[in-house]
Amino acid sequence: MEDNKPSLISRIGAMLLDYMILNFALPVLGMILMIPFMLDKIPNGPPSHDPEPFEYTYMTCVFGIIFGILFAKDVFKGRSIAKLAFKQQLVVHRTENTAGPLRSVIRNFTFFIWPIEFIATLISPGRRIGDLIAGTRVIKYDGRADSVKWTQIIVAYVVGVLFCVVTLFGLMFLVEDIIAPKAPKYLESSYNEALSHEIEDLITADQKLEVVPDVRYYDQLKNDSTVSYVSILLDYESGISRQYEVEERIQFIITNKVNDRPLIGRFIHFHYRTGNSETRRHSFDWTEEEKIMNSK
Repeated sequence: MEDNKPSLISRIGAMLLDYMILNFALPVLGMILMIPFMLDKIPNGPPSHDPEPFEYTYMTCVFGIIFGILFAKDVFKGRSIAKLAFKQQLVVHRTENTAGPLRSVIRNFTFFIWPIEFIATLISPGRRIGDLIAGTRVIKYDGRADSVKWTQIIVAYVVGVLFCVVTLFGLMFLVEDIIAPKAPKYLESSYNEALSHEIEDLITADQKLEVVPDVRYYDQLKNDSTVSYVSILLDYESGISRQYEVEERIQFIITNKVNDRPLIGRFIHFHYRTGNSETRRHSFDWTEEEKIMNSK
């Protein structure tokens, strides 16, 4: 058993080669798969008062496809490209039979702790943490002839994709409010058209501002009749370099106009350069009382 154990140098070399190959190929594949998503997100007009929520389903599936390939790097006869180059093979620890595709995929689930796995390999070249989980180890290739088990490979790849997708969806669920905060839900029937136009007129007439506003003021939220909500689309005719100054001035105008109740607001900026057809967007939520936002 010790005779077929690969040397530390060859194992480190194989790990680094696998890492370099995957680190080059998978990002390229990812960028190709992301093209439809990026094309769909290209702005094709002024933004809405109700922007579409961040959609991470497609991105999660792309990551699933990519990491599924990474997990499946050893499914062909227990040998990745690097193991072919360094004449190594993945086998079942107890029997030394060639590791099946499913074992090979499970072994690579620990890629997410790659630095720890690297240290584990320094300690035990033949068995890292993933090998302990999958019941496998790496040996010197002995020239054995194995058949390619396509059905098992497909099943193992699907398992790898599902593992990645489920893991990512779980993480997204936990941090969803951080990466894609949701706007407070206002009561549509409480739209105050008269007050919306009054605020628009005040913003337009302010000589310190050079913006074209589109205001939607709602008297209450769906779950709190004591809180109002205002959404403001701003077309910056002279650029957005004064963004924060403009925001503060508009907040001052609105809170002076409506000072009898707590207010949640959202600025949605857009800017068109007529010469270059450039569109810029920015969304910013604000409230008079931070505890209001935290409670919704």
